[in-house]
Amino acid sequence: MFTKEAQNKILHSISNQSETVIQEELNRKAKKLEEKYMSIKYSITENLIESAKVNIDNANNLNINIKLNPNIEFEDIEKQNIPLVLERGGAIKVKNGKPAMVGGHFLKNALGIKI
Repeated sequence: MFTKEAQNKILHSISNQSETVIQEELNRKAKKLEEKYMSIKYSITENLIESAKVNIDNANNLNINIKLNPNIEFEDIEKQNIPLVLERGGAIKVKNGKPAMVGGHFLKNALGIKI
């Protein structure tokens, strides 16, 4: 028979190992999301996103840093909700050009969660 202290040690060990495995899985999925963001095209020759960094911190918060292609002149970028457009689909307004059309559900499909 286990003492209460031994039971707590076992549960604590299982909990710590589970957190590590979950963190690794979330970071693996975050890498896939990064790759999806980097694959979004504005035109045949230009990517919409220059760089994307997605990670899960120790508190399991999703952190996304996206740098849009500086060669594309976006219109009022501060007023556009770029993360929502990337997640739900739609378009990003571009000065003197066609809007940058974006498909949706990258976050939901890559991370397995609903945003």
